[in-house]
Amino acid sequence: MSKLGRVSVAALLAFVAAGLLAYFGLLPLALLVRHSFQGAEPFASYALVASRSANWTALRGTLTIATGAAAIAFLLGVPLGWLVAATDLPMARVWRSLLALPYVIPAYIGAVGWTYLLSGKAGWLDRLWTEGLGLPALPFSIYSLGGIVFVEGAFFSPFVLMAVAEAVERIDPALEEAARVSGAGPVRVWLEVTWPLVRRAALGGVLMAFLGTCASYGVPAVLGPSARPSVSVLTTRIKGYIDLHTTGGFRQATALSAVLLLAALVFPLAERAGGGDARAAGARPSARRPASLGRWRAPALAMVAGVFGVTTLAPIMALGISSLMGNVGRGFRLENLSLVHYWVVLGRPDALLALKNSVLAAAAAATLAVVIGTALALVAARGGGRFGAVLAALPWLPYAAPGTVLAIGIILAFTGAWGLNLYGTLWMLLVAYTAKYLALACRMAAAGIEQVHPSMEEAARVSGASRLRAVGEVLVPMIRGHLAAAWFLVFMPSFGELTMSVLLFGPDTPTLGTTLFELQSYEDPSAASVLAVLIVAVILLSNFLVRRLSGGRYGI
Repeated sequence: MSKLGRVSVAALLAFVAAGLLAYFGLLPLALLVRHSFQGAEPFASYALVASRSANWTALRGTLTIATGAAAIAFLLGVPLGWLVAATDLPMARVWRSLLALPYVIPAYIGAVGWTYLLSGKAGWLDRLWTEGLGLPALPFSIYSLGGIVFVEGAFFSPFVLMAVAEAVERIDPALEEAARVSGAGPVRVWLEVTWPLVRRAALGGVLMAFLGTCASYGVPAVLGPSARPSVSVLTTRIKGYIDLHTTGGFRQATALSAVLLLAALVFPLAERAGGGDARAAGARPSARRPASLGRWRAPALAMVAGVFGVTTLAPIMALGISSLMGNVGRGFRLENLSLVHYWVVLGRPDALLALKNSVLAAAAAATLAVVIGTALALVAARGGGRFGAVLAALPWLPYAAPGTVLAIGIILAFTGAWGLNLYGTLWMLLVAYTAKYLALACRMAAAGIEQVHPSMEEAARVSGASRLRAVGEVLVPMIRGHLAAAWFLVFMPSFGELTMSVLLFGPDTPTLGTTLFELQSYEDPSAASVLAVLIVAVILLSNFLVRRLSGGRYGI
């Protein structure tokens, strides 16, 4: 009877979870691919897209920026990952968290911060260089192809850093110790022992940085139009086609989106590559003696601090200072510091509405993702067999899909033709955030469930509790820390999301991301800096709560 109850409840959970996932997560992607083949001829949209030179320019721009960003992520992430995980670098754990902060802060916010520092003649660093030091004008502006590459590379470098650090921690310390005993120095140990064991993890992080840059919209949208010459990428071209509000434009947008979706299918390969060498893995990390940096300890610390200052601290501080400057034209002076922009922004009805929408949509998406993700993880871990494993893997498809691609699919699916008309409502954003980040909640819930032996639930079943009651009163309380961490892991990216929101929001559903983008691009950069500071503050607070609730196992 117990077995029958377990199977029936598992089957019910599987049916409900699979139905929700298929309808809200997989259907949009399938409709997007189908729509890209509609027209007079099956490949008419692709032929039209291929005939536009601007699209080839956007493709070249995408590949150039993604390649450059991946190279920067590799050059930063590999040495930094090794330093914070394998050496006696002072405060290594603190630096590891600080260097990984760009992982949780939206890259477009970093781009906005850099516009105050390097924007030709008006940037603060430009003025310090020319007026303060009396030197010729800097030849570099953040409004350029190189500027976009730099920002994307800096904000995607944590993919490589964390992959390398985690792979280093899985290496059996005896392998490195044997090399040291044999007389090898730190560099030789790294080249001949450590690097071969972490290479696959590092390359997996590089591939994820490459794909993430290909799917990025915010940074090229903030910096690209003002560059000379202007910089176009596939995501901004797709947005441009959508803004035409024509059938032909929408079909061309779906064709370009299908190309991006095809590229995103490489994501599982990146995940697999990120697993590292099998010889380096173990049941749990072994205690290791940090490699001594010796006389290189101080230079290494200076390098780590410098990288953090340039890639993360500088743009965030620029945003904070800009939000406090009463008159931007007067520059940074103590008498010019004021909270006037905060009072103005908090008094704007559109900003308050955007804040309300972002909080509601992100909180609701996090709640739904935790409920559905826990059900998927439970099916996979408690009797789902091969079907449960497949079901738990499916949420990674919407997660791997670029936000622009998923948003267009959601437009196709939920504008009335398939049962629901959500266009222009907050429900549209809720569906997008939940579908996009469901995989994060599923993975976190699975990590918690794996730590609870099924016998705990079986004991409750023997005492007369139903299967659902056993799950609710035994399993859920034991994994509540993981579920709370999962909630915040979905809430953080949803709260400041821009790529999907810019295509899905309506007149009554602006979000903080879309409002910040419009203020920065068209209206009031000072007000935009206030919203950026607010987003960063909420995300950092959420990250702190994730670490507290998970005992430091998750979060940055």
